[in-house]
Amino acid sequence: MEVGVLLVDTPRDMPAREQLDLAQRQLEWGQAAGVTCFMLAQHWGYGPVTILQPVPFAARLSADLAPTSRIGTTVMVAPVYHPIALAEEAATLDVLTEGRFILGAGIGYIPEELRALGIDPKERGARLEEMLQVLPRIWREREVNHKGRFYNLDRFEPHIVPCTPGGPPVWIGAKSAAAVKRAARLADGWVGPSKIPFDGIEALSRLFHDTRKEAGRPPGTIAFLRQIYVAASVEAALERHYDISGQRLDIYQARKLDLKPGNAAGETLDARETALLGTPAQIAERGRWLRDRCGASMLITRVAWLGMSRERIREEYRRLVDAVAALATV
Repeated sequence: MEVGVLLVDTPRDMPAREQLDLAQRQLEWGQAAGVTCFMLAQHWGYGPVTILQPVPFAARLSADLAPTSRIGTTVMVAPVYHPIALAEEAATLDVLTEGRFILGAGIGYIPEELRALGIDPKERGARLEEMLQVLPRIWREREVNHKGRFYNLDRFEPHIVPCTPGGPPVWIGAKSAAAVKRAARLADGWVGPSKIPFDGIEALSRLFHDTRKEAGRPPGTIAFLRQIYVAASVEAALERHYDISGQRLDIYQARKLDLKPGNAAGETLDARETALLGTPAQIAERGRWLRDRCGASMLITRVAWLGMSRERIREEYRRLVDAVAALATV
């Protein structure tokens, strides 16, 4: 089982150069711990925190990648882009990383962001659907003609050829049944969210696999966002989790995200139902379950949380070593 790390938000009052340096140090510490994939998120005007925009950020960080490491996005908010712009940005990153870029895309979940960029939130799913049909053609065809609801391409001749034949892999972040089916039909992989309980992601995984079979597509990739904490017991791991992530969870609540039991997506803040916790052996056992029951091949975790000192973040990467080693046996 491969382990990736999500490099995401920092306090807004942290100087930009310090944000960049912290990300570079996380690449260094993560790769030393055995992490092989680094993912970047995307937002605009994101409350009390800052997230650097992923395309230039990935381009800068790619210079620090080991030859065996990959970098990607989970996720870029695809509906705000024209498919030509997104295709050529992704193709450029694919060239810069020598074929080690993953384009993770999604519909976006904050209506205010979409409206600020001129997108009707009600159209986001349909826009992504059409986008996913056009992107591969821009990467593969000499001339693209497309007439759709949102995008029209008239004899467009792409000029950036990706390093990866056919273009970089496209993974779709999704948590509803309809969105998972879209990922299965039109993308190369699915990124499952961090707050859906294990039984819920098992059901969605079956839906992903069944939909791909019905569409005559190969198995595809499943990566799950999951917190991973090694400790002497599950209870000790839980204590560390809530101590580290509490401030970020407060922001989720402030944004009125529905994470109560019974919400539409089945999400929960109870880490006992969503996270990999406990001894290395317990973490490996859960990783084996995710592989065998869900078909997962990657877990993407988060190490740095708001309010953590640089020394604490470094220590968490040291602790991650045992989890990465345990999951490598899965």
